[in-house]
Amino acid sequence: MQKITLFLTLLVALFCQGHSNTLDLCNGCCSYGTDSNLSCEEFSDCCTDYADLCKAASSCQGRCDEKYNSQNKCHCNSKCSKYDNCCSDYTSICGGDGGGSGSSISDSEIRAISEVLYTLDSNKASASELVLDTQALVPDSQTSAQKDLSPRPLFRYLDEEALFSRPTYAAFLSVLDNYQRMTGQNEDFSPQQLAEQEAFVRKTMSNTELGRELYAFLFTKGEIKGGKISGFHNWIQFYLLEKQGLLNYYSHSFNGPWTTYPDSLGLQFRWDGYYKQVGSAIIGCSPEFDFAMYSLCYITRPGKRCSLSLGGKTMVIQTYTWDKSSYGDGKKFIGSAFPASP
Repeated sequence: MQKITLFLTLLVALFCQGHSNTLDLCNGCCSYGTDSNLSCEEFSDCCTDYADLCKAASSCQGRCDEKYNSQNKCHCNSKCSKYDNCCSDYTSICGGDGGGSGSSISDSEIRAISEVLYTLDSNKASASELVLDTQALVPDSQTSAQKDLSPRPLFRYLDEEALFSRPTYAAFLSVLDNYQRMTGQNEDFSPQQLAEQEAFVRKTMSNTELGRELYAFLFTKGEIKGGKISGFHNWIQFYLLEKQGLLNYYSHSFNGPWTTYPDSLGLQFRWDGYYKQVGSAIIGCSPEFDFAMYSLCYITRPGKRCSLSLGGKTMVIQTYTWDKSSYGDGKKFIGSAFPASP
């Protein structure tokens, strides 16, 4: 049941979008937001006091081998990996492993298991079942312009009858209305919603060869972490909202090297009045594959870039840990997980 809970709490990443902090000051909310303020520099949407209030407290820059201070939100000394509280840039700045329980799993092992899972994704979309119209490609420097450069929808065609009738897709669709879109709101699940969530986890992780393979791999590696993800990084939810006219696709800033699905895409779009500068997603994969990749990367490389190998090509997943609070014996929440720009 503990491992079921792990996968269930990761589920939110597949279809939820948090509401951004509308104030221009961080003021005690350095860890609040859709994709963690640790990434606001990349997306050019930091609060005006971010550098002074948040960046210094979240980085190991100038802090390597410092003495332990309980007031620090993360740490930069040789013991931080033991207690799993290193800053996210500890490895790159200080040269330590910073890996916590996931550090026992090598990069080569992650790439190997991701290739196995890629091969086992029998429910992915085929080229005849899913056709995209990506239209405008913009450089990273122009993603903040908020210009709709793509007059047509992103999804040109989807064979809903073929894909959505499959058990894992159907189970995923049934839970899409179970969660609050806005962050900061308590979730109150009915017995039916809890049953839907349990059914989704079992169908994707227990009833598929892909899910069983990931479970077997992680089971041999020891302790498993848990958490929650917020973000908008699922292609099925994107398709459904666009189909309803609730989401307007603007452009894309990167496209993965794959000529078949799964592929990756960096998306710019507006939904419910809010602009998403980079809302990347793994496109055309099954729900169980989406779930498995994010789970694998957060469990093995929490708060870091995680390099996967899919069909001999590299996909990088970035995860962030929400350091503002923790639960259950000090375990931390997940801030976000999504495909990163190559």
